[in-house]
Amino acid sequence: NVIIVLTDDQDILLNSTQYQPNLMTKVASEGLTFTHGLANTPVCCPSRSSLLTGRYTHNHGAKNNSIPGGCSSPEWSATVEQDALAVHMAKAGYYSLYAGKYLNFYGEGGTGTGGKQGLAYIPPGWSEWYGLQGNSRYYNYTMSNNGVAEVHGDSYE
Repeated sequence: NVIIVLTDDQDILLNSTQYQPNLMTKVASEGLTFTHGLANTPVCCPSRSSLLTGRYTHNHGAKNNSIPGGCSSPEWSATVEQDALAVHMAKAGYYSLYAGKYLNFYGEGGTGTGGKQGLAYIPPGWSEWYGLQGNSRYYNYTMSNNGVAEVHGDSYE
């Protein structure tokens, strides 16, 4: 089994994980952490694109956090995403699930490919898909529940 927990904006110098005790006690202490790991770029969408594809920024084309910059663009979805890690894992027989923030503009109008756009679009290779629409929101957010919009309110429970 392979489980990847991806969190944004972690900075060892600022000790940002001290403000996330549940992350440290329930996730990091039970698994593997990379104390000397580096991101290939400090920009969110290009960095996530590299993790999802195994390619450096100059090879996957997501240059910044905008659709024209390659973040969740239809061109990215039609080309690079078709050869992403999830696609290869599916071909090898793995069952996969994605939950949470994907790329900064996922699910917004004008994103997606193959006739499906917005939250109806499920990136190829995922067995189950629970992708957050847009960027990080903790309340009043919408997710794609396997291609169907699911609205969440402001109650934590």
